[in-house]
Amino acid sequence: MHQNVETQADVDTPLRKETSSGRSYALAMLSAVAAVSVIDRQVITILMQPIKAEFGASDAAMGALAGLAFAIFYVIAGFPLARLADRGVRRTIIAISLSVWSLFTLLCGFAQSYVHLLLARIGVAVGESGGMPATHSMVADLYPLSRRGFAISIIGASGSLGSALGVYLGGELYQLYGWRGAFMALAVPGLILAAIFRLSVREPARVLPHNNSKDTTPPLREVASTLWRIKSFRSFLVGGFGLSFAGVGMLVWAPTFLMRVHHATPQEAGQMFGLAVAVGLCGGQLASGYLADRLGQRDVRWYAWLGGVGAVLAAPFGLGFLFVPDQMTAMVAFAIYLLLMSCWNVPFLAICLTMAPPRTRAMVSALYVMCVNLGGIGLGSVFVGAMNDVLTSRYGPEAIRHSLTLVMGVSVLAGLACALASRWLRDDVRSSALSQDA
Repeated sequence: MHQNVETQADVDTPLRKETSSGRSYALAMLSAVAAVSVIDRQVITILMQPIKAEFGASDAAMGALAGLAFAIFYVIAGFPLARLADRGVRRTIIAISLSVWSLFTLLCGFAQSYVHLLLARIGVAVGESGGMPATHSMVADLYPLSRRGFAISIIGASGSLGSALGVYLGGELYQLYGWRGAFMALAVPGLILAAIFRLSVREPARVLPHNNSKDTTPPLREVASTLWRIKSFRSFLVGGFGLSFAGVGMLVWAPTFLMRVHHATPQEAGQMFGLAVAVGLCGGQLASGYLADRLGQRDVRWYAWLGGVGAVLAAPFGLGFLFVPDQMTAMVAFAIYLLLMSCWNVPFLAICLTMAPPRTRAMVSALYVMCVNLGGIGLGSVFVGAMNDVLTSRYGPEAIRHSLTLVMGVSVLAGLACALASRWLRDDVRSSALSQDA
């Protein structure tokens, strides 16, 4: 039955016209854009300590700078840009978005106050908000469900590699040029890539459901209302919100944890963090995408089980990172934590895009990204920063250890919520495929 559902949802003539080399090149370029996006987003995490010292900001204010302000404007700008991606030329939207966030990353290096830097970060958020929905929409049109999970995992792994490079290169460039020079240097590759992307990537044909000639973009309210009625989609959003809260909260503050608790320099923290992210986060993204494609063909519920179980198993390793005194052992635990915690995003996104009609996929991506960004980049990073300020009087520099401990419990509860989606997933995928085939 599941094989029949998958065939109905994905067989389409325009998809078959795309050459294998064309799909591979487009995926490689989209992966490069994803990597640059996260480099520019993540570099601030390794620079928070020197920025905090120069501007005299609190940890809560730094958390807002790295997370909440970014997430709010990312979400606000994301919906109109996603709607534009569902209607317009996605490669152009991605190229323009990449240019905008790279220019604002450059402006971060010219900031002379906390407010100046905050405004520049908002500009980065607005630029980046146009990239991922259009990217997910293109991938959904380039690859059928049987290969979609691994394709999305390559995008995700590229973003994870960008996270590792952002912190590693940020630490190295800080040693050479200071925190302003780090921002400026990392803005240049994006500007070059934007031109190459626009000139060399083909816009894929929109894939319409079988025997369906309609090609309309419904209003946002209608899209949101339709998706909210899907029980598994609701569980994915709630679980993704919580997992992002825990996972991104850890990612944003882990370099600072290494500097405060293990007394690492920014350069040393960048090296350790970058290696752990490259091994753990990239490995988890690729493995989960591969497993989702293989196991999902047998039982679609694996798209829910992979992330839910991974999140529950990740919590002990996260605690190991926070409380094991030996630095090397702690970093191994951190890499395993990242590997397990990264098992949810790719399968969840792949199946959500599958349940969405083709002309709504960028909007569905924006809705999904809204939840995970508000949960993680927005609230997770600010929550940890605020708890640091509250607990510093009692624990001193080690307050950050106890703040990060609190998010481990959230990851377990969110993982259970994600696994719960398996209860309805088979019926929901079947229903969405039949409705698109009508």
